Amino acid sequence: MSKNNRHSKNNSYASSKQMSRNWYLLPIVFIVSILPLIVRMKVYNTGLSGFNWFWNNDTQFDFFLYNKSMVFTIITFIITMLLIWNIISHKFFNSKGINILKENGIYKFTFSLIPLGMYALLALLSTIFSEYSSFGYTGIFEQFESIFVILGYCILVYYVFLITNSEEDIKLIVKYLLVSIMILCVLGLTQATSHDFFASDLGKRLIVPSEHWNILDQLKFNFEDNRVYLTLYNPNYVGLYTSLISPILLVLLLFTKQRKLQILYSIAIAGLILCMIASSSRNGFVALCVSLAFILILFRKLIIKHWKFSIGIISFLIIAFLSINAITGNVFIQRLHSIVTDVKTPEYPLSSILTNDNNIEIIYNNNKLLIQTELNDQNLFDFTLTDENGDEIQTTLDRSSSTYYIDNTRFNTITLQQAHLDSVASFNVIIDGVNWYFTNQLGDNTYYYINNYGRFDKIINAESAIFTDFEKMGSGRGYIWSRTLPLLKNHVLLGSGADTFSLVFPQNDYIGRYHNDYISSLITRPHNMYLQMALQTGVLSLIAFLTFYIMYFISCIRLYFKSNFENYYMQIGAAIFVGTIGYMVSGLFNDSTITVSPIFWLLMGMGMAINYKLKKFK
Repeated sequence: MSKNNRHSKNNSYASSKQMSRNWYLLPIVFIVSILPLIVRMKVYNTGLSGFNWFWNNDTQFDFFLYNKSMVFTIITFIITMLLIWNIISHKFFNSKGINILKENGIYKFTFSLIPLGMYALLALLSTIFSEYSSFGYTGIFEQFESIFVILGYCILVYYVFLITNSEEDIKLIVKYLLVSIMILCVLGLTQATSHDFFASDLGKRLIVPSEHWNILDQLKFNFEDNRVYLTLYNPNYVGLYTSLISPILLVLLLFTKQRKLQILYSIAIAGLILCMIASSSRNGFVALCVSLAFILILFRKLIIKHWKFSIGIISFLIIAFLSINAITGNVFIQRLHSIVTDVKTPEYPLSSILTNDNNIEIIYNNNKLLIQTELNDQNLFDFTLTDENGDEIQTTLDRSSSTYYIDNTRFNTITLQQAHLDSVASFNVIIDGVNWYFTNQLGDNTYYYINNYGRFDKIINAESAIFTDFEKMGSGRGYIWSRTLPLLKNHVLLGSGADTFSLVFPQNDYIGRYHNDYISSLITRPHNMYLQMALQTGVLSLIAFLTFYIMYFISCIRLYFKSNFENYYMQIGAAIFVGTIGYMVSGLFNDSTITVSPIFWLLMGMGMAINYKLKKFK
């Protein structure tokens, strides 16, 4: 055989192997580029009508979560099958015919995978033994982060860690991530300028199945005009996405010498900042500031050496921020200011209502009022009111309005009326102009509150901790955190199960919800990724996750703190590191979500692969 023929054959073999190799990167490319863009209406059954704090109708619509969750689950199942297939057949080769999953005949491994595996195992056990395991398997209303999604995160980390082996791999993934970012930025621009693509006829037809086009005229998302939400379901998740991606792009911008990439990175960063500001996501801004602090520390030598270029980038960011904020009417600055002003919880006259077996107990201005009722022959309630000492409180009936006024200065802002809701004899207690409906006619003679959904429920005063006097912190997050923390003592070893937060949170803490503007909306997530993990998959699982990240964090500090960033691996590794810091900080105010979290976990796998390679050749 001639030398040219052998050379041609070798090239063909290498090309074939490289093409086969790229197939293994397809799931990764899909997750970073296509998955975040999926928006499609899904009509589904919530299965929650059996809970009194939920409305009677189980049929709901979802656009941003369900299909992302299903697609991600399918992709990670494929990834799992690929890994199993390789273990059996040893077919993961690079262009040189070397098994890329092994080093010296042993599968690639790093010790940080141990706590990751523990986290996955505890999440699985929490769901298996959960009282609400069925929701953990399928995902739940407004979340759809099932146990299969959580396990998928962990499998994705391992897969990316094994597969990402070359600079070409990383650049390919970053390229498609950038494409997705650009598409999102264009979409965000339409939303920020009141020309939301999803509000257009074309946009609606793309995201609504044809059999439901009869609802196109009524379709409208519940977001304020000019507020950006992208394809991420919640404007807060725009800040989460920006805090993860923007630091990566900024670091890459510092190092790239290609004019084309400099322009693209600059446009992408400006676009993401625009989206974050127009989303009014304050947590994203705080997380970005922390990431920028780490960038200044890690790249201090480079910044000082190229101080003119650095000043240019900083000036660009400041001008972009101020300009976009001015365009949006200074709303973002005002929301940032409210972080420190809207904190302390005011004292409310109405501090408690309890639906007891024998009465309704109201605490008003630290005075206790007990209400007992009895249905008379005219199907009307006779009221008996007493105070904490058992002394009877007199009332006066205004027959023209059928209103009972209390003849006592301690309670003279409270009135009572007869009411009939859904053919059930009920009565209305009006406190400071707010209606509270009750009945004791459900057969057991105990008292029930009739909530906004017309459901009969018991009112409790939920246990509170740490943030008790700071419920207004973080737009009401303080209230959710204060009621979530006491639940953790029962979920140390195993949590309540994947996607079960809304089922174990005290939804019937109606007074707390009322004072914190949640009386007409369900609390479906804790707005804190760490509390979410601790409650749903257990405190031990949270410790395992934090151990996993801390090990990665320490590895990055050792590699990058004194680095000169002379090669691409060092540059992209440090970029991913500061990006994950932004995500972890933003997680203090945001939940894990199928709209953003897959990218975080994928980047973690890539960051671990880069660190592994750098330590190997250090």
